[in-house]
Amino acid sequence: MVTEEQLESLDLLLWLGNGKLAGARQFCNQSSVSRRIAHCLEILGVRLDRQDGQYWLSETKDYLLLERHLHQLLRLRAGQRLRLEATHCVSHLLKQPPLQGWLLGSFDHRSVERMYLLLRQRVIDVWITSDTLDLPPEDDPDLAVLRLTHWPAWVLADAHHPLCHESGLTNGDLDRFPVLAFPETIYPVMAGALDAIGFGASHTRLPRYDRGSWNRRTADEVTLSFGGSVSACGSPGQVKLEWDLGLVSGESLVLRRDLISHPQIVLLVERLRERFLLLKPHCHDMTLLV
Repeated sequence: MVTEEQLESLDLLLWLGNGKLAGARQFCNQSSVSRRIAHCLEILGVRLDRQDGQYWLSETKDYLLLERHLHQLLRLRAGQRLRLEATHCVSHLLKQPPLQGWLLGSFDHRSVERMYLLLRQRVIDVWITSDTLDLPPEDDPDLAVLRLTHWPAWVLADAHHPLCHESGLTNGDLDRFPVLAFPETIYPVMAGALDAIGFGASHTRLPRYDRGSWNRRTADEVTLSFGGSVSACGSPGQVKLEWDLGLVSGESLVLRRDLISHPQIVLLVERLRERFLLLKPHCHDMTLLV
């Protein structure tokens, strides 16, 4: 068996994709993380590979999954160092004040499938997604979904965009400008739904879904993006265009089925509810579902 500290270093690297970030979560330097991971890999008899900026294990052995399960139970029992990842849309809701007992991720990810893999293998404990189209199916044997909110999707633009505060917009108006679109590798169903709408002079595909790339690309005062009232609260420089996308999205908590009624998860849902309630005066079109 590996120690809790060693396995945490490995799983933080797999989750965050960066040794420096993993060290910051463990209050140590990157060299210490590397030593712990090397020892962990040697004991487990596996190799760490990197592809497209992500770390992968050469194989996932049954006893590794069992040990992760044990360590997850220890985290839940202690109510400490639980691991929460989320989309950038709600990062502003989670950071201040910090959620007691939870390690927050970097609010970016490669794909929903990657997030679901990390959940299935108990590398992370919960994920908050703002996409309702790519959720796990109801009959998924491992993963469950707790719907938190829903809201109508918006077309967002920089506050100085030429179409800001214009009424009576048409497809032709929107077609004049590039659109920051989701690649199918990140949100396959939602990407198809947005493509079907068909506006935009060009589509700039994000190679990675992250707060920096997403929120700053509209700062060119030209590119359009998608979001809602919740995400707009975290990006004061973005405003809603007067255009009805006809799509509804919202936040959902995705986690393993065997954790759904655990006291720490119940407490997390209550804390999230309190924070969404505080946001409600600024998000009139948001419906709270918990």
